[in-house]
Amino acid sequence: MNTENYITLNLTQPGLCVRMYLIISYLNHARDNNKKLLCLWRKNDQCPGNFSEVFKEIDDVVFLENDFKGIKGEYPKGKNSWNMIDGYWPSKYYKDYSLFKPIVKLQDKIDSIVNKLGDFISLHVRRTDMPGLASNSDFFEFIDELPDFKIYLACDQKSTQETFLEKYGERILINKPFKKEWTPQNKLQRSSSLEDAVIDLFVASRAKYYKGSNKSENGIGISSFSGAIQYLYNLNQHD
Repeated sequence: MNTENYITLNLTQPGLCVRMYLIISYLNHARDNNKKLLCLWRKNDQCPGNFSEVFKEIDDVVFLENDFKGIKGEYPKGKNSWNMIDGYWPSKYYKDYSLFKPIVKLQDKIDSIVNKLGDFISLHVRRTDMPGLASNSDFFEFIDELPDFKIYLACDQKSTQETFLEKYGERILINKPFKKEWTPQNKLQRSSSLEDAVIDLFVASRAKYYKGSNKSENGIGISSFSGAIQYLYNLNQHD
């Protein structure tokens, strides 16, 4: 493949939501340089599936999945797999989260869950390997201020599901129960499939009110999953 007219982006290490914001950053950089974006996408424990398995195509973006035939990604620069181009931040281009459109099969599942919930609030409770985020009591306070709404819970830990189900019972809806607890020995291995992650992202973003795990006022921070839901939620509020 001739890559002369492309910015090549290596997406072999990070998880789904980091990949999403990298695509937004580098696609805008590519377009400003009259180029397209070539993404080298490899499944891993953090992102256990291919882009084409969950999302529709994006204009000006080509995905090579798992077999790159000797092509190496020019970006990201530096030692970190999540480095963006300076100035091309998701906060500036957050409307480009609308580029990510689930395939029909997943969109039907998302719509079905949303219709079942009616008016609802949503949470993303991040635990596992990322301390320093919102506590359970922070989420309980948010829920208790909105007692008339059903609750969609997105999370990454079996014990979290159990805690919220025990406290709020039939008000809670989750996409799929976890079968086992995450442990430090399972570092980087996620309990949910890529399809389930996309369902959580897009259902949670359609809530009446949303609270993620980041403590910042705008909901953006070290949890990229909470941040991605926040950006999608913000888009839905402006529709």
